[in-house]
Amino acid sequence: MSVGAGRFGGPRFFLLAVVAAAGLFVLCVGVPLGLAQRPQLSLASGLSHDLMLAAERACLIFCADSPVLAAVQSEGVFPSDSKIFVDLPMRADPEEILKQFKLRQPTGSALHAFVSEYFEPLHNSSAPDLIPIVPVDFCERPARLQELEQPARDWALGINNIWKGLVRRTNVSMPERHSLLSARHPIVVPGGRFRESYYWDSFWIIGGLLVSGMHSTARGVISNFLDSIEVFGVIPNGGRAYYLTRSQPPLLSEMVRLYFEHTRDIALVERSIPLLEAEYASWMSGRSAVKVKGHILNRYFSNVTTPRPESWREDEATAKAAVGEVLPNVHAAAESGWDFSSRWLDNGINLTTAITADVVPVDLNTFLYRMARNIANFHSVTGNLSAAAVFSDRAEKRKCAIESVLWNGTMNQWFDFRISRHQQRPEAAVSNFVPLWGNLAEPGRLRRVTDALLSSNLLQQAGLQATVSVTGQQWDSPNGWAPLQQMVVEGLMTTNDPHAQQVGRRIAHRWLQTNFEAWQKTGAMYEKYDTGHMGSGGGGGEYTPQTGFGWTNGVVLMLLDKFGGIPSVADSSFATA
Repeated sequence: MSVGAGRFGGPRFFLLAVVAAAGLFVLCVGVPLGLAQRPQLSLASGLSHDLMLAAERACLIFCADSPVLAAVQSEGVFPSDSKIFVDLPMRADPEEILKQFKLRQPTGSALHAFVSEYFEPLHNSSAPDLIPIVPVDFCERPARLQELEQPARDWALGINNIWKGLVRRTNVSMPERHSLLSARHPIVVPGGRFRESYYWDSFWIIGGLLVSGMHSTARGVISNFLDSIEVFGVIPNGGRAYYLTRSQPPLLSEMVRLYFEHTRDIALVERSIPLLEAEYASWMSGRSAVKVKGHILNRYFSNVTTPRPESWREDEATAKAAVGEVLPNVHAAAESGWDFSSRWLDNGINLTTAITADVVPVDLNTFLYRMARNIANFHSVTGNLSAAAVFSDRAEKRKCAIESVLWNGTMNQWFDFRISRHQQRPEAAVSNFVPLWGNLAEPGRLRRVTDALLSSNLLQQAGLQATVSVTGQQWDSPNGWAPLQQMVVEGLMTTNDPHAQQVGRRIAHRWLQTNFEAWQKTGAMYEKYDTGHMGSGGGGGEYTPQTGFGWTNGVVLMLLDKFGGIPSVADSSFATA
């Protein structure tokens, strides 16, 4: 296996094979489909190999077909949350734990005792392999935040202070004993049960860090992701070995772009280019890329048929209740970041009807359009004009594909496309308007697209709800999510259209107001909010609502920095859309 070119299975790579041999498991990691060569490594090749091997060994316990994982999760040793077990550090090497498990075959109280014997407990949701640190570039009163008007200034300074509670240093001397993936630089965690870094969350976290003047921390987060591509050939969903079966929406190029705009750090851009090209190639190879109406577009895809380790019991129940094989589509939906939503469900309600791989998503293809455009721009600023032309052409081809397949001129918005039915899915979702962020709305359409957004019932008293479908899934009504607000607001505000900008301000102001009122009541920032009730956190989904919260903090700081404060009620027009 060539270092930096492997993956543990999933959407664009050969499936993880687990082969029993002489009582041990050997993980056979596939090579990315269509990736001609791995990028030039800045990590030492020996270190890359060691990190890959350590993750493979940790997977003997925490991934795929591990009998230890199956026993612990199916017996409900940790009934409150399946994720707890797979985050525990091991007290012995994984091979020894596996050997002892096979000898003892523990069940019931003996299984509980076995876990206590061989795994370190978590203390107050923290683990010994993650050390809280105060970032070297943390400042109590960043200059840009002090420019805000009150009461936004005190609120922003309070959010800024939360960074001290979300930054960690990985403390992994024997990485094979941890599901946690060792990182060279400090990581920023979302908060709550999410004790590791997450891919797409980090774009908005970086946005907030940059507003707080924490350039070194932001650079470290980006560098860790670049390391992941070198070592694993992919940026996993999160910083755990069990997440290596899937990625998340490809936003690394956006992180590099945003960081470069703030710092003009050309050295990071130069390191990023070949790795971003490798990530782009991985999306364009394998079964993620599909031909629709003569155009190449992308979907989320997985061929993993086992339960997600961190949601084992939930997936077992889903699989038992489903007709046919559903877990690959559950994995694919988890890769989308929208886990879970009516967007991925055949009947619009139940996860047992997940059809993710049959859907060409508007937002994923917008991300890949912007990724190609970003890579072209990076080549331009580093003087490689021929390579810039190649990626500009790729971006234009995707723009044409999005126009042909996903644009709906009657409804004046973009819709996900159902492959097997050869038709769009005309359902209201904020993702329909993410192309505004991609600058994909032609000037002559902008007014109609903006009016379509206003008439969609997505905009509520406290911001944009993810969809209008009430399903109990967390990426449906009435929940609103910070990333969705930021993308739509930025898309509207970067136009030269006064009407679009007015709507963008209205969305931003409502979102800031609900975040601020919740902060005043509870002193907390939430993962998601109930858009029907000002100042209320959201609900639904597989786990209890979380606070912290990385991307929420980042978006609030980005919006406060953009607008300079909290609007009055009159500015926000809360009574009407």
